[in-house]
Amino acid sequence: DVQNLTEMPQGAQDVRTYLLGHLKKDIELLAKALGKSEQDAEMTVHLFLKFFLERSS
Repeated sequence: DVQNLTEMPQGAQDVRTYLLGHLKKDIELLAKALGKSEQDAEMTVHLFLKFFLERSS
């Protein structure tokens, strides 16, 4: 459910920790989907964002 992905759990106080946990989980899932390491998944995201930003400017 998309709504569950965008809402912080009740009682969560530290937004930074919550968001970093989400990002870490996303990288883990991407690495698994790609069959690569987490470092490779991080580089993939970095290159995608770089490409996207360069194309939009």
